[in-house]
Amino acid sequence: MIDDTRWLILALTHLAGAYLDQADTRRAAILQGEALALAQSSGDVRGAAIVTGNLAYQLMLEGDDDRARVMLQEALDGHRVLGDAYGMASCLQSLAALALRAGDTAAATVDLRESLRLSSSIRDSLTLVQALPVAAAVALAHGQPDAAARLCAVGEALCAARGLDLGPIERNVMDETVERLRDVLGDRFDRPWAAKDETFDLEDVVEEALRALD
Repeated sequence: MIDDTRWLILALTHLAGAYLDQADTRRAAILQGEALALAQSSGDVRGAAIVTGNLAYQLMLEGDDDRARVMLQEALDGHRVLGDAYGMASCLQSLAALALRAGDTAAATVDLRESLRLSSSIRDSLTLVQALPVAAAVALAHGQPDAAARLCAVGEALCAARGLDLGPIERNVMDETVERLRDVLGDRFDRPWAAKDETFDLEDVVEEALRALD
């Protein structure tokens, strides 16, 4: 059972997210700091990992990738201690996005593989769809544009079917990758993009994404 302190930690970090959506990064950072201090003072490992991951995402939005990477690793370590597959998958996906930004597709591939397998193990759609644009960008960088275009299409299809939204970073990766794919594939783009109108089983999507990362 979640005690009152955990509820307060979660309320503060979610409220911070609402301020971040309104581009009020200062207020968001203050609330996240309060949530993290409360989690640490109460010995709440899970709460601290959640807030640290959220703070890292804000730093990614602000372009402070070095600090974001440190905080994501800290959050990942906390989730590993708890065996929290969802938390681990989310942190690994964000670390992959950071590696992609840095041009390190090998590191991105390693993190994506683990993230995708964790998402599959708990049949979680949200972490999976956030990982797909990054996986598509890596596949494109590895010379697999058709596979990349299909992953983008599958991601859009899952979002539509399950009422999910990509985070701002993932949406930016998706849009930039699709734009590049249209240029690379030309008339051949429409064929893999037709997957946007299909329905998918999560396990099949994960297997397809893993193959694209080979």
